[in-house]
Amino acid sequence: MSQHVDFTATRIFKHTNVSYEHVLENLFKSIGREADNQSSGLVAPSTELFNAESYTALVESKLGPHGFMIFKEFDHGWWTNIVKEDGQQILKTYRIILGNPLIAITMLKHDTRAGLFVPVELLVREVLAAGQDEIVTEVSYIMPSSLIAPKELEPKEELKAAVKTLDEKLAKLVDDICVSWT
Repeated sequence: MSQHVDFTATRIFKHTNVSYEHVLENLFKSIGREADNQSSGLVAPSTELFNAESYTALVESKLGPHGFMIFKEFDHGWWTNIVKEDGQQILKTYRIILGNPLIAITMLKHDTRAGLFVPVELLVREVLAAGQDEIVTEVSYIMPSSLIAPKELEPKEELKAAVKTLDEKLAKLVDDICVSWT
């Protein structure tokens, strides 16, 4: 037996004149690189090695200034560059999976369905500015609350509060990486 629940998700687009490379550099300064977290036990920790306190301490040591860490990165631009046709311009595209396991745990306590949408994702790409030949950088993501706690699923108030924190933290990260850092 299956159940179908339709809901609306909200995709956020942030455009900036800051270069694609600089936006990614800013992002990685905040969340680290995938290789930084590969063998730390963060994703699939052993219960023999960790208790709640030691796991929390490990996670907190890996979080960047915006409260996130990287889980996975995909250079989609590299993929599309492999199959480009002669003379075709390939705009750069990078997908990053990032999150905060402590926020995820809080949400999962209230509704394990949140696990379908955490960690969250960002897509950083070059795009042609509307009506122009100028290339700008776009950072997009789906607002976590619209996926994790849509009204159609009648979410608990505690879940809505936790995901609101995630929404705010993610929006702040995106705003900050889209400016020039010195």
